Amino acid sequence: MKRFYALLLSLAVTLAVLVPAANATLFIPTAGETQMAGVILKGTAADAQLDLKLFTDAGSFVAADTWASRTELSGCTGYTSGTGKPLTAGTNWTTTGGQPIVETYTAQTWTFGGACTTIKGYAVVGHTSGVLYWEELLTVPFTPANNGDSLTITPRFQLQ
Repeated sequence: MKRFYALLLSLAVTLAVLVPAANATLFIPTAGETQMAGVILKGTAADAQLDLKLFTDAGSFVAADTWASRTELSGCTGYTSGTGKPLTAGTNWTTTGGQPIVETYTAQTWTFGGACTTIKGYAVVGHTSGVLYWEELLTVPFTPANNGDSLTITPRFQLQ
C-alpha cells in the first residue's frame, strides 16, 4: 500500500509541474515583445495610450497571438467593444519591488446592464497600433447575469 501512495504522490507532483495553472502568469505574444523591444532599444514610436479590453475565448496562449485572434466581448451593456478602458502612463501604475518587480495599474471596473457572454480574460492592446502587448486569463471566468453585476480587474505587468 505504501508503494501505491508513493506512486500517487509522484504522479501528482509530476502533473503539477507539467500542467501549470492557466492564470499563473500573464502572456506576452511575439508582437508585444517586438513592439516593447523596439520602443526600449530602437526608439520605435510607442502607443500614446494602451487599452484594457476583455475577451470571451480562452485556450492556450501562443506566441503568434494577436488582438485579431481574440474574440472581444461585445453586445453587453456596460462594455464598449472596440474601445475598452484607457490605461494612461504615469502615476496610475504602482511598482512593487522584489524579484521580479511587478507593475499594477489602478483597478478598473465594468458594471453590466444584464446578462452577457462569459468573460475569460483581459488583454492590453495598443490604442493606435492595435498590437496585443499582453493578455491574461481570469482566475475564474465571469458571466454577468443581472443588471448591476460588475467585474473589477487590476491590470499588472511582470517580466521574469
